Amino acid sequence: MMLRLSILVAFVSVAFMSVAAKVIELLPDRSVTLDGYSRDEAQRRFSMSDIHEIEGIWRFVDDGSVMAIERFEPEELPDDDAVCYRIVVVKSPVRAIAPGSLMGYICPTAKKGVYDASVYTEFDGISGLHKPQKFYLELSDDGLLTFNRYREGIQLNLWRLIPYMFRYSVKRRSERPKGLDGCRRVYPEPLSVPLEPRYL
Repeated sequence: MMLRLSILVAFVSVAFMSVAAKVIELLPDRSVTLDGYSRDEAQRRFSMSDIHEIEGIWRFVDDGSVMAIERFEPEELPDDDAVCYRIVVVKSPVRAIAPGSLMGYICPTAKKGVYDASVYTEFDGISGLHKPQKFYLELSDDGLLTFNRYREGIQLNLWRLIPYMFRYSVKRRSERPKGLDGCRRVYPEPLSVPLEPRYL
């Protein structure tokens, strides 16, 4: 019985990962602009539907920019029951980034409150947002959404190549702690967020 349950859990996890991988890989190389993403329009849509935990309007803590996270069905994945979200700019401190600019795609993982995402990380002032990078997002119960960048590729640890007697001369670089970059929910307020149905 336990073996069957373990196999089922592993199968579901792989299914979640493959769907997430498919969707976030569909993010175009450069951002497109979508209609209907003023603050009022987005808020009206959210108020008229049952929203998921991650859906809503969010404000970035560091620069005050506002974005909407909303469900969508990718045209490239027809007849798929996958739950997908897109991040769209509602207000930006940079005037050249228009409301409605696509910022990224999000998919849930098998762990509650944790999402895989592909998000644009650069703006060149001419052709919009570009250079998508992979992140995992963590949603807390108090209405905070943190962005954490995945580290990809091969890491070479030169520390192991240095003879023992010279190791004292090498300084290790300290990293900024995770969980400091992200946003706070603006709408709906954290205490009034409805939960999507949970299926067993």
